[in-house]
Amino acid sequence: MTPTGDVSPILSGREEMEFAPSAFWANASVEQLVAEALSSESLRLEEAGSAELSILQQRLERATSLVKEAIERLTNPSKAIS
Repeated sequence: MTPTGDVSPILSGREEMEFAPSAFWANASVEQLVAEALSSESLRLEEAGSAELSILQQRLERATSLVKEAIERLTNPSKAIS
């Protein structure tokens, strides 16, 4: 994932290349991935309930906290945690 929130698929081995040799790999933003995951169709197909969505929310909140901490480190280097 890039610092701007774009996610790029990565193939790590020969077996992945053989699995999808003609696949089209594209970048997607974090918010686009979340929107697609939370579409009515996706939620229905995944049979997602409030417990799963709560886990997602907690993970996104933690990710947001990490971004805020990184911004704080960049704007206030004296407060950087080593």
